[in-house]
Amino acid sequence: MEDIVRQILAELAAPPILVFPDWDAAVKGSRPFHVYCDACIDGFGAGLKQEQSDGSVRPITYTSRATLDSERHGTPLDLEAGNIVWAIIRLRG
Repeated sequence: MEDIVRQILAELAAPPILVFPDWDAAVKGSRPFHVYCDACIDGFGAGLKQEQSDGSVRPITYTSRATLDSERHGTPLDLEAGNIVWAIIRLRG
């Protein structure tokens, strides 16, 4: 068990490490933000990433939550669409 915890901690500290957003580059359109979303019956997840000057895309933040009881009865399309709306609202901060 201790080996698993050490491996998880090592993965969390390994690249890609979170970066600060570059608002000026995003406003100019030279390095846009990307929102990545995924939903399942158990929860919503999203990540906000931004292109870097070296061409890589690095994460700024991640967020997630459990689905509500009312959301669990929706179709996969409903879950994904709801996740997109939730992610945009949540990540606008």
